[in-house]
Amino acid sequence: MIEKLENKYNLDLANWVGPLGLAGQTAWNSFYGLVKPEKGKTIWVNAASSAVGEIVVQLAKKEGMRVIGSVSSDEKVKYVVEELGADECFNYTKESCNDALKRLAPEGLDVVYENVGGDHFEAAINNINWFGRIIVCGMVSTYNKPPEEQYKVKNLAEIFRRRIHIQGFIFWDDNIYTPNIASFWEKMPKWIADGSIKTKTTHFEGFEKAQDAFLSLFTGKTFGKATLKVADQ
Repeated sequence: MIEKLENKYNLDLANWVGPLGLAGQTAWNSFYGLVKPEKGKTIWVNAASSAVGEIVVQLAKKEGMRVIGSVSSDEKVKYVVEELGADECFNYTKESCNDALKRLAPEGLDVVYENVGGDHFEAAINNINWFGRIIVCGMVSTYNKPPEEQYKVKNLAEIFRRRIHIQGFIFWDDNIYTPNIASFWEKMPKWIADGSIKTKTTHFEGFEKAQDAFLSLFTGKTFGKATLKVADQ
């Protein structure tokens, strides 16, 4: 798929591999195509400071949802609340997802935007309301572990008991891409330009940093999109 796109707002080129690239389109198409936001509903976005998560948090707030984020450090908690505008955020290395969600969403979750998997997915099932939706963008906690070391979710029976709808996707799936991509290109560049959508990029310089850049995707140390600049030309 090749498209010629106009940089109408003279945005930094890093935006075109982040919020205007795969990450942004993934967040937008799945949010409007699958989350289907409703004002006042509660959504938990895990990996909330990631390239996809940070966009979903802000779109949810624009649509009047109550947003709970989770991240791997106190620095990221501050970013998600103070810069992205989430209502609540917790550090899952200090408090279990299940305990945090019981505390922050005692009336339950309406939607979960799942990026992590493992114990996060188990906590989502434990805390979601009847007929709630879990939108599965990824399960990054499982990607670099052999099957025998992956977290074994223990509450799958709750899926049918609570009538939970679980939906995985790829951003170009026709049911979410075709109805939403035009509005993405209409609104997202403008929102980035006027600052109403904020993003961070973790930059790596030089080809010798390619391995570090790749491994950073699985360690939870990056903010937003990780980019590698090989050369100026």
